[in-house]
Amino acid sequence: MKFSSKSECRSYVRQRLSTRITDKTLLHNQQKKILENLEAFLKDKKGYWGAYSALNEEINIDLIIRKMSNIKWLFPVVKDKHFLEFWEASAGFQKGYAGILEPIPVEAELKGNSLEREPSRRQQISIDLIQGFLVPGLCFDRRGNRMGKGKGFYDRALEHCGAEKVGVCFSELVFDEIPSEIPAKIEVPIAELEQIDETKPVVTHPASVVGDTELETPIVEKIEEAHHEGDEAFENRIFAELAKEEEQYRDWE
Repeated sequence: MKFSSKSECRSYVRQRLSTRITDKTLLHNQQKKILENLEAFLKDKKGYWGAYSALNEEINIDLIIRKMSNIKWLFPVVKDKHFLEFWEASAGFQKGYAGILEPIPVEAELKGNSLEREPSRRQQISIDLIQGFLVPGLCFDRRGNRMGKGKGFYDRALEHCGAEKVGVCFSELVFDEIPSEIPAKIEVPIAELEQIDETKPVVTHPASVVGDTELETPIVEKIEEAHHEGDEAFENRIFAELAKEEEQYRDWE
């Protein structure tokens, strides 16, 4: 499929994403396969990596963040409604720009007559010191292009960044080509059925799940356990906001 414009592409993708709300079993199965692929990809990674707090149509990676203790995770903070910074989240999260969860600043300084919270030097990490990023997106293509929601936060933050950039998405939303003028290429889009290398034909990741075959890895077991009756936190975290996706989309237009 080829799109004539970004607006056409976004409209198509959002329509596809909206249909997922009605099939929670499919969404759950695809989610766990993506996380399994991510676990295999990240198992030997070290240092700082940028993660994200998922919006309603994005892949929830909370279990990966909790499991991969070999990585020091950072999370994006929107500054001046235009730029992204990446912070440690030692103090937890609070709602920030557009309701997105951001790390809570761990220091407070008195400025003038008001108490304003400021991040510590250790909490904010320079992009130059970050080894890689897990990047959400509405869709990707096999050339490494990414399409977000239109604000350009990641495009500006990562355009001149030499770190590894890993897109996280559903396989049906990785196209041959999408409209893009931004040179901030995604090296490795990871989906539920494949890991995609822009320089090679589409290949199956060694730890991926093909068809209905499931691999019993620790993270899959954790996802299955959370999915069982009696523990609704996992269901709530992934699905509760999906019902509000049209309202969330309007916030980003």
